[in-house]
Amino acid sequence: MGLGGGLPFWVEFGDISVGTLFFTAGLAVFAASIAGAVPAFQATGCLVQSGLRALGNRGGMRLGATWTSLVVAQVAFSIAILPVATELAWGTLRSGLLGPGFAADHFVTAQLDVDPDQTAGPGSDVAADQRPLAAKFADLQAELTRSLVAELGVSGLSFSAVVPGTEPWAVVEIDGVSSLQPPDGDPPGDSDIDVLFNRVDQAFFDVFEVALLAGRAFGAGDFDPGRDAVIVNRTFAQQLGGGSPVGRQIRYRRTLAGPSESSVWYEIVGVVDDLPANTVERRVYHPMAPGQVLPVSLALRLGPTATSQVSHVPTIATTVDPRLRISEVRPLDEALRTIQQGNNLAAYLLGAVTFSVLLLSAAGMYALMSFTVARRRREIGIRSALGAQPTHLLAGIFKRALIQVAVGAGAGTLAALCLSTYLPIEEMGGASVPGVLPGATTLMIVVGVLAAIGPARRGLRIEPTAALRDG
Repeated sequence: MGLGGGLPFWVEFGDISVGTLFFTAGLAVFAASIAGAVPAFQATGCLVQSGLRALGNRGGMRLGATWTSLVVAQVAFSIAILPVATELAWGTLRSGLLGPGFAADHFVTAQLDVDPDQTAGPGSDVAADQRPLAAKFADLQAELTRSLVAELGVSGLSFSAVVPGTEPWAVVEIDGVSSLQPPDGDPPGDSDIDVLFNRVDQAFFDVFEVALLAGRAFGAGDFDPGRDAVIVNRTFAQQLGGGSPVGRQIRYRRTLAGPSESSVWYEIVGVVDDLPANTVERRVYHPMAPGQVLPVSLALRLGPTATSQVSHVPTIATTVDPRLRISEVRPLDEALRTIQQGNNLAAYLLGAVTFSVLLLSAAGMYALMSFTVARRRREIGIRSALGAQPTHLLAGIFKRALIQVAVGAGAGTLAALCLSTYLPIEEMGGASVPGVLPGATTLMIVVGVLAAIGPARRGLRIEPTAALRDG
């Protein structure tokens, strides 16, 4: 099956959730289709307000109903997509904003390998007929460990198949589980579940200070050939539901390299905290014996001076044995920042599209209010001449806008509740944000009111004599 190396999951664009692609594409098309009207108006030399006024004189009720429907739809659409967009963006950004949950700048990572003519291929398990090579590589790992501890004062050292946070993806099947957290009353879903996987040595969780939450850690016997123990992370356990996953079995259906024909069932023996923290990816850890995977990732815990000691690692490795090859030596926080940059770009693009939808909703409200004020210019002038109070005039102007916003807010809230129930936000990489729906509704109401203020103030400045003369 090949549980060794592989490309980081975040660069596998071909495997991004279809739902995420359609959601972002839908927002982009919606925003672009409406925003394209602005340059069109400019190119034809038409002024929006004058055009509305002219049309309003010929078919006011029909045009007013059309614009009312558009504004209600804009408000409802904005409220429906705001919670989804916020949770998707937060799930992507929160690891970078909140940090990995440990002192990543105290660690140095590197890739350790031997001469190419002695390896079985990058990231592949060493086969049974190559046990002498596995033994040699295990001895080299042990010798390198002793040298690094003696010369650099390493406080912790661990080997894993890939750097934590850059694990490749796989698809697994959980025995007796049809889907992760299926909503009540829903039919059983697909049994294939996306996970990130890694092979780690016995010291891995201690070096990174990852807490054991349930079950047990890997024991010495788990590293023997043929053992089937795995450990999962907190996110995996939480999304599985139904109590602790300890004792359940999983098997691989597909990995980064392609479909897997493996029929091996792995037993979950423990649950650990998320690493890096503040992420929502499900992770599976397999035990890795010394020399079992080539090449292998090396993590050194050096403390605050980690960055200054990066250059010493290759020198020490060469001194231990010229066959050892050290590459990609860098502080762990730098590696995690590189990953987060790709995530940030996706979140910023989603935020830009969402913000454009908000602006278009505000522009729609402003245009409708301007249209309403222009059509009621004569009425406002007459009422003002008869001594109507400004508050009464404002109430008349704002009434229609508030009704439209209220109807749109109600429809949008219902749509948002449906999306939160049936859309797999966590499967798409999002994370729950408490109070996001009330916040989105309040925001759109405020946007609607602010968009109506300008036209309303302009209506109060209408001179009665000018309004009567124009009428």
